[in-house]
Order: sequence, then C-alpha cells, then structure tokens
Amino acid sequence: MSFELKSKNITSPKRNVLLSQKAEELLNFRIEQEEYSSWLYLAMSNWLNNEGYVNISNAYKKYSDEERVHAQWSRDYLLAMGITPVTPTLKQPKNNYQNLGEILRLTYEHENLVTTQCNTLCSESLKLNDLLLFNLGQKYLSEQIEEIERTRTNLDRYIIAEKEGNLFTFEQSFE
Repeated sequence: MSFELKSKNITSPKRNVLLSQKAEELLNFRIEQEEYSSWLYLAMSNWLNNEGYVNISNAYKKYSDEERVHAQWSRDYLLAMGITPVTPTLKQPKNNYQNLGEILRLTYEHENLVTTQCNTLCSESLKLNDLLLFNLGQKYLSEQIEEIERTRTNLDRYIIAEKEGNLFTFEQSFE
C-alpha cells in the first residue's frame, strides 16, 4: 500500500484540532490546582518541621513533590497537543496552623476537593466526547483513591493517638 501526498506544502498544525478550548481550560485549571496543592503541602511541611514533627514534615515534602508531578501530567498533555500550558499565578497558602490535627483535617478536606475537581474533569471530557482527556481524568481519579485513603487513615490514626496520648509514636510511624 502506498501513500501519496496531495500537497507538497504540508505543515504541522501548531494546535491539535482534537483539543477544544474548553478542554484546554480544564487542563490549565488542573495544572493550577496541582501546583497550589504542592505549595500548600510545602507550607504545611515547613510548619510541621518548625514544630518538631520532622517525620511528618518529610512526608508532606514528598506529597508536595508528588503534586508537581501531577501538574506535569496536564502540561505534557497540552504540549503533546501543540499548546503551551499556562504558568499559573497561585494564591498564597496558609503558613500557620493551630496544631497537627488542623493540618491533617485540612489535608483530608483538600483531597476531597481535588477529587471533586477530577470528577468534573472526567464528566466534562465525556460531554466533549474527548476520550483521550477522559483517560487522563481517570489517571487523576485513580491517584485520588490513594490520596483519600491515605489522608483518611492518617486523620483516623491521629485521633486515636491523641486520645491515647501517644503522638510521638504516631509521628514516628507517619507515612
């Protein structure tokens, strides 16, 4: 089977026609939110470290790094479609917390919010009939299952440790 070019002046389109403006907006929003999550967890890590929760601080630093990887998923998708991702302006995350319990509760609430956002990405991709975007949304949601389980478990373990007066052991075994 041979393939014949009909035009000798074919140029590669910069923007892939498969990606709608709405999809581009959804992906840039995902980048912004994942970057904000990274900054939020870094701010929490800093507070935790300063308060002596070094092991938990290290875990939050790792969470921060993971969120930047998640932002990169959307950047790579946009770049593959010939679109330059937007570098977002981020709001300043909170830097001071009352206690470890507040951080764990806010983390759990934040991951629930992110899960809702990822659900929206998937549902909007189906409305757009964009199954490639849906696949990326599914990747985010698969990650969120782990995030929700981890944050819920950490919060539950903290409540038990606090009742038993055993925060040192909780801090040492934090993942």
